[in-house]
Amino acid sequence: MGLGPTPQTVGTAGVKGYTPTRLQMQDRECKRKESHIAALESHQTALEQRIAELEAELAHERLARERSSMENVSQNGSNSRHHEVNYLYIL
Repeated sequence: MGLGPTPQTVGTAGVKGYTPTRLQMQDRECKRKESHIAALESHQTALEQRIAELEAELAHERLARERSSMENVSQNGSNSRHHEVNYLYIL
């Protein structure tokens, strides 16, 4: 007994080799960590997209504020309005 070939060495179909429990546990832990890393990368990508959206929105708001400010300055400084100037002459 035990001197002949084993099913694994002969390549018999359907027979699985024994994997030690320690290696199975390491394999599961590795897969769990890979899954966790993939989830973190997905969240990071979503956060980066949200940051880009917020930065674009902020830039748009700043541009709108600058335009509004420039319009107010040009209206207040233009000569198109007729300002009545009253002078008081003291003699």
